[in-house]
Amino acid sequence: MADNFKPTKNFENYISFDDNSRRFMLARGNRVFSYDVLKGYELVEDNSRAKGLARAYSLDFLNPDGVRPVRSMKVRLVLEEGEEFIPLVITPTKSNTVLYKKLADMGQRIMEKLTEVQPDNCTKPAPQPSSCDYTEELRRLHGLMTEGIITQEEFDAKKKQLLGL
Repeated sequence: MADNFKPTKNFENYISFDDNSRRFMLARGNRVFSYDVLKGYELVEDNSRAKGLARAYSLDFLNPDGVRPVRSMKVRLVLEEGEEFIPLVITPTKSNTVLYKKLADMGQRIMEKLTEVQPDNCTKPAPQPSSCDYTEELRRLHGLMTEGIITQEEFDAKKKQLLGL
């Protein structure tokens, strides 16, 4: 399927879009998906849903020097068959660095393209699993943690959220 994929828009080593065939390819794993399987998306920073750069930068006031450590930032894609993540920040980075600002901008540009691809999904939050699905969701999250996609802290936070603790 990736053989005849011809990107019309490429976001470095993260994700590429082929608007002609209405498909996108995740750089990690070279997996190709139809635009139609995209059900939701969001920018997630340290397990908090971000609504663009304004949300990301608005948390700076919480630290006296205006600089906060960011442990992770990723674009979460909800697909018909599950979730995929586009990791942007994978090692702790301070919010005042050029690297952080570059990665935050990349996340925002990817989100804008996803909105263009599936405009109906831009106002819908990415679906969350129902409370009866928490065991399967915990297993899935544990797998992500084992693969190194999420951290132990992210797993623990999500587990507490799912279990209502």
